[in-house]
Amino acid sequence: MRRREVLGGGMALMGTGLTSAQAAPVGPDLAALVAALVRGNGDPTRTLAGCAVRVFSTRGRLAGAAAGHARFSRGQRAGLAMREDTPVRIASVSKLVTAIGAWTLASQGRLDLGEDVSDLVGFRVRNPAFPDQRITLAMVLAHTSSLRDGETYWAPYPGTLAALFEGTLATGRWGSEAPGYFTYCNLNYGLAAQAIERATGERFDLWMGREVLGPARAPGGFNWSGTSTAERARAGTLYRRFAPDGTTIDPFGTWTPQVDEAPESLAAPTFIGAEGASLADYGVGTNGTLLSPQGGLRISVAGLAALGRHLLGARGWPAAGVREGLRQPVWRHDGTNGATDSGFFGAYSAGAHLLPGGRWGHFGDAYGLRSGLVLDPALGRGVAYAITGFSSAPEPGFARHELAILRAALPGFQTDAEAQGTM
Repeated sequence: MRRREVLGGGMALMGTGLTSAQAAPVGPDLAALVAALVRGNGDPTRTLAGCAVRVFSTRGRLAGAAAGHARFSRGQRAGLAMREDTPVRIASVSKLVTAIGAWTLASQGRLDLGEDVSDLVGFRVRNPAFPDQRITLAMVLAHTSSLRDGETYWAPYPGTLAALFEGTLATGRWGSEAPGYFTYCNLNYGLAAQAIERATGERFDLWMGREVLGPARAPGGFNWSGTSTAERARAGTLYRRFAPDGTTIDPFGTWTPQVDEAPESLAAPTFIGAEGASLADYGVGTNGTLLSPQGGLRISVAGLAALGRHLLGARGWPAAGVREGLRQPVWRHDGTNGATDSGFFGAYSAGAHLLPGGRWGHFGDAYGLRSGLVLDPALGRGVAYAITGFSSAPEPGFARHELAILRAALPGFQTDAEAQGTM
């Protein structure tokens, strides 16, 4: 069961009597909280590799803090310090950014989210058990397509996305429920990225860098696309802490790299493919999974906050219809119409996790990382955070460390499970 727990003894940071966005935690208090979280709040089995947080409004940074390591040295004691501008693989928060791209094209009349996704990706996308039910791009972005990840949800280059829907690779690809039933699925965003490529005639990572990350002034890129060697040299590594066997989680074991151990040594962008394969030969619109639209964005919490302030309503970008579209529910749990992951999901738009109290955003959980970008329109502020490794396996749903951050930054934050009474 997914659990939501407040870190025992964590600093609430609120007690200021303010009720507007100016009630954001002040720097020294936030710094103390983040430092305590990294130290495990006195529990040596609950330490973190690194943690960075930024609280923001439409005007910019309200508060921020970072503690711990972006990377450990071989001796596990020194290394590169975690900072608010440390880029990391931000996991599924990438989906929200991919959806911004789709909604941007929709606002320009270049992509119709209500269109059959088959027509947008160039091959037939149908649940074999429900062959007459069309699946739209909005359903894909909202995880109501009835797709499943199966054994793999990426096509190694020079393979194609269409091949994942053929032969033995199609095994386990579809759910038994009809389209409209919610089940979180990474492969949906491979389809979305392919639709973006075919609508723009450009490779996904390049178009997203120029038309989404660029206008938001949010440094980063999918699979390190567009980043310099110097930027990658100060990147964060994602960790798990293992016993000597290398597989068992051990709170006193070795911090073991899971992703991005030395990204400065790699060509950018990175991708899964045959030895010697070159993106110079890539056929745009044939493999939407290539640049990891579901989880491969490398960005810092400062970069996420730059995106977030615009999603809150900062002037200039994106078009108003993008923000409005991302907040409109496509799916809302009615007790039987979706897999909520023990109450973690209660509602979802075409690209965003909708939360109680009108809050919205997205969370990430992969390779030891937990991350989030959450917007509170009523309060006029949001929070971005990244935790790059846990010494013990974190709780399902939200780790206690995440809840401490979310409740410090956004007073009254409530999880779907709490709102549904399924705790």
